[in-house]
Amino acid sequence: MALKVCVGVDVGGTSIKFGLFTNNQDSGLQLLDKWEIPTNTSDAGSHIIEEIASSIKAKIADNKLLPENLDGIGVGVPGPVVDRSIVRSCVNLGWGMLDVRKALREALGETGEFAHINIVVENDANVAALGEYTIVSTRKAYRSLVMMTLGTGVGGGIVIDGQIMSGMNGAAGEFGHMPVLYDETEYCNCGKKGCLEQIASATGMVRLAGRRVPKDTIDRWSAGDSKQLTAKDIFDAMANGDSQAEAVVDEACSYIATALANITCVINPEVIVIGGGVSRAGNVLIDRIKKYYNEKAFSGCKDVEIILAELLNDAGIYGAATMGVTG
Repeated sequence: MALKVCVGVDVGGTSIKFGLFTNNQDSGLQLLDKWEIPTNTSDAGSHIIEEIASSIKAKIADNKLLPENLDGIGVGVPGPVVDRSIVRSCVNLGWGMLDVRKALREALGETGEFAHINIVVENDANVAALGEYTIVSTRKAYRSLVMMTLGTGVGGGIVIDGQIMSGMNGAAGEFGHMPVLYDETEYCNCGKKGCLEQIASATGMVRLAGRRVPKDTIDRWSAGDSKQLTAKDIFDAMANGDSQAEAVVDEACSYIATALANITCVINPEVIVIGGGVSRAGNVLIDRIKKYYNEKAFSGCKDVEIILAELLNDAGIYGAATMGVTG
């Protein structure tokens, strides 16, 4: 029987990550190769799809595989996706509305050797959630998962019975834009005021510190004016016993817990996965989120597990590859 492989593609504003996986019915997805290329955002991102297709073709050849070995391609993109094909907008790529599946099929050769391949497109945060689901489900038969990513922004995804919940306009899981700061006077990047992202993202925590902590303390945390304060600096200061840093982290975690309490009232998932760059703080972050979650959550939702993401930067390629196989 011919070897069957699939490709997961995670498109970011700086780089495009790829994973080539074997697909075995018994052992599931196994990573065979991974690589990345720079994201070419010139000419409004018009070269991105062509370069994805060229990179996949080259890697198939490098691994001495044939087009017939490739079953599916899953693609995660940084924007809301409709019908697992059409992205409504990807500002940091330069894309407006684009049928990514159609464009990639054309770039691979619509009537050529790759014409048989299943291609599925989804929002990158949703895809990362599916990637984490594939891992945690190998240890326990979870049916539902919510992932919240805490990075430069706040995003997330919902997986139920192994399927991504996208919503009517592909916007399900946009947890960063849940209103939690009801007295906020500044605007979020989305145009609203009071979003979770404004306080719980890496940049949001820095912004919160700027409001709560004297400048000389911030300068000490960030090693002076020559270095801009980061969320990591805040966690490092807390680890060194700084009570003001701890207060900033506690406030951010309290709002994260508020959002999760609201989410679980609607979804009631079995497990919540916390990912993104801020999650590298580890159990210090998770323990605080759990503490405030237990204070805020509805009694019927308190037994949810809250855990750290495991795949980190590889979550997107795993989730995308899973989509490429399952459709």
